[in-house]
Amino acid sequence: MVMLNSSQGGQMFEEERPLVHVLIVDDDAEDVFLLRRLLRRSKRVAYQVADCREMDEGAALAAAGDVDLVFLDFVLGLGLSLGGGRANHDLLALPFILLSGLDIPDLKRIARDAGALDYLCKSDLTVEALDELALKVSHASAQSPEAGAVSQLARRRGSAR
Repeated sequence: MVMLNSSQGGQMFEEERPLVHVLIVDDDAEDVFLLRRLLRRSKRVAYQVADCREMDEGAALAAAGDVDLVFLDFVLGLGLSLGGGRANHDLLALPFILLSGLDIPDLKRIARDAGALDYLCKSDLTVEALDELALKVSHASAQSPEAGAVSQLARRRGSAR
């Protein structure tokens, strides 16, 4: 059991916070750094974070290990038929959130039409918003382990062969 010291001087056990495995897919190293830093500030969720620069690499990472939630840069997803219904990449069989520096109202609709849990503008990210989405995914996986993200990707990969 690992004891964590909070910024308010209190202590909590790491096991009290749900563990959420996150994969960040973004080709901008600064954005990855900032998102990692934001996730480390969470008091409600313990994040285990991996990152990569390409969708195919992300799919390989997800297939090789636990990934509960994907944060995907919108620009990397542009070529994935996002406007035409469910996106056509194995990685997006997992719960994913599209992130962009663009604050355009239509992007939220486009993201949801593509199967994203949500669309968030990078300039407006807060640890509270990220925690809420992560907790929804964590709760859904706990309610139905068969609906877990890794099993979704494995089923999708198996049916494509």
